[in-house]
This record gives sequence, C-alpha cells and structure tokens, in this order.
Amino acid sequence: MLNDAFHETLLSLHDHEHTLSYNIDDGPGPVAKDSVANYIGRWRVLPITENNTALVEFQSSFDAPNAAAVSDFCNPIYQALL
Repeated sequence: MLNDAFHETLLSLHDHEHTLSYNIDDGPGPVAKDSVANYIGRWRVLPITENNTALVEFQSSFDAPNAAAVSDFCNPIYQALL
C-alpha cells in the first residue's frame, strides 16, 4: 500500500537482476479497480558503471477504457518516487 491509497500485490522480486513486478489491485481515480484491470508494473535498475549511477526503467501494461488517463495519472507519481 502506498499512502493508504494504492493496494498492490508484489508479483516478483529478483535481487540479482534488480527487477520487480507488481499488480495494482485498487487505487484512486484512473487506477481504481472499476477503471482499470490487469495493471502490471515492472521496474528494472541498470547500473551505469562509467559514472557509478543507475538507470531505472519502468514499464506497465493494463486494460482500461481510457489508457491516457491512467498514464497521465501514474507517470508523475513514478517520477516523484524516483
């Protein structure tokens, strides 16, 4: 749960590959269970050895009648979390 607003289920966590995936079961607005189905988020962290930093790659898939609303809602949240 994120801020008591998102209800998520961790699907996989791989320390060695630096990846995780999860399902959003319910949340506010466009990611409410009545508005979106099958939301699977995937995170992957890739090392950048040249300057000892990392790249975080995020992907998601979902079924929603208004996909743009889901993206517009989620993208600023993920950017803020990073």
